[in-house]
Amino acid sequence: MHATVVYDKNTVSTYSYVANSWIGYDDPTSVAKKIGFARAHGLGGYIFRDISGDKDWEFSTKGNGY
Repeated sequence: MHATVVYDKNTVSTYSYVANSWIGYDDPTSVAKKIGFARAHGLGGYIFRDISGDKDWEFSTKGNGY
């Protein structure tokens, strides 16, 4: 079975589901948007709860362009 992946622009997050199983998470797009929001509003930072799956630093480098 393949999961259906949905980006929700209202919550700036992504979720995937298969049948009755659901998981919500941030992907590179939502991370970049959230960091951009934090910087645009002068907030002190953005917290990642767990980035152990960021093997190629795809998420971690999203803040470099700001």
